Amino acid sequence: MATVQAVPQGKLRILNISDIIIGQRFRENLGDIESLAESMKDKGVLQPITVSTKMELQAGGRRIAAATLAGLTKIPALVRESDGILDLREVELMENVFRKDFDWAEEAGLIKEIDTLYKEKQIAWEPKPGGGMQPGWSGRRTAELLGKSVSSVSKALQLADAISVIRCEPQVFAITL
Repeated sequence: MATVQAVPQGKLRILNISDIIIGQRFRENLGDIESLAESMKDKGVLQPITVSTKMELQAGGRRIAAATLAGLTKIPALVRESDGILDLREVELMENVFRKDFDWAEEAGLIKEIDTLYKEKQIAWEPKPGGGMQPGWSGRRTAELLGKSVSSVSKALQLADAISVIRCEPQVFAITL
């Protein structure tokens, strides 16, 4: 029986992107690489890629594409032993299949929390270029930060408010049959 390991075997290194052998990948649609690149410029690469000791990419094709677009030349990587092509394919599949994105309510709640924290952090009102005053933080700025449209952030904020009301007063919204 194989030994279960919570921490993968390997060493964490900072690698030159140009040294990584990308090879054939099964993910063809990389999605919104521009937003990921912008987030890397802002917060760095938060999740290391995975490569074999021969520098073959096992996991992180989107991260490499976004890092390159962001102008990065180095990237954090877990360098691990590989048992060949089958191991490489298993790692690529596992990383992409077992991940779970936020559901719509979780995403709306987190957008609301980020918007609220920025509003608390910022000055309530600030001078507008050309005169007058404007809010120190707004849904528009949250949208810009997250690389989302103003309308999608506005809807998420409204949704999070509605969910909050429902959670606070569930008896008001109870349905009887």
